[in-house]
Amino acid sequence: MKLIEKIKSNNVVSKILEIWKNRRYRGLIILGLWFIFFFFVIMLLRVSARNNQNIPQQTIKTVPNILESIKNYEFQYDITQDDITYSINGSYIDNETLFTYNENTYFIKDKIYIVNNEELQEVENPIEIDISKLNIENIYNLIKDKDKLYETEESGIKTTVYKISINEFSKLFGLDIESEDFIEINIETKDNSYESIYMDLTQYMNYYELKYRKYNIKLELNSINDVDKSSYSSLVEGE
Repeated sequence: MKLIEKIKSNNVVSKILEIWKNRRYRGLIILGLWFIFFFFVIMLLRVSARNNQNIPQQTIKTVPNILESIKNYEFQYDITQDDITYSINGSYIDNETLFTYNENTYFIKDKIYIVNNEELQEVENPIEIDISKLNIENIYNLIKDKDKLYETEESGIKTTVYKISINEFSKLFGLDIESEDFIEINIETKDNSYESIYMDLTQYMNYYELKYRKYNIKLELNSINDVDKSSYSSLVEGE
């Protein structure tokens, strides 16, 4: 009680209490306090907005954007025929494909060649499907104007699925198959970057003749946009 009486007896406090009793002055004080409150809120919002502007904003790329940016790469095609899976490794640059298969080296540029003692000899395709046509540029052209069929995400990896008609897909290989069937192309990405492509080609490979219970291809890339063409430029010159 003595403390309260001492505070009240203070000249400044007494003056404030006297002013507060006046309704007009009390309204002005309350208005002033609200003004100060909003002033600090506005300043805090401005500071927060300025700080957010300084934070680099990551542009979210669409799947076609990601594929379009890939110009050259090293690859691994994992081809599954029923219960057998084999891998084909090589590189792609400037619409030229170099790969190894059954301990032989092959080079594809319009035609297919086997490399013997650094010389090119034209041969038939050693693989049932021409992997040079399943390059990123062609896959991009297949899906760029398509709506995605659906999309899932797990552990940060986004899988975007596109449905492509067999008729359109067959044109990659110079064929014209009239079919109402479709294949699905599953494209995996993570943090705006390419992860892999998975294609179930069973219906396409069985169109003319029923041969497979399952025919799948998975395409993984390395050294994206960082392939040195000098590793096989001499082969091109010797064509």
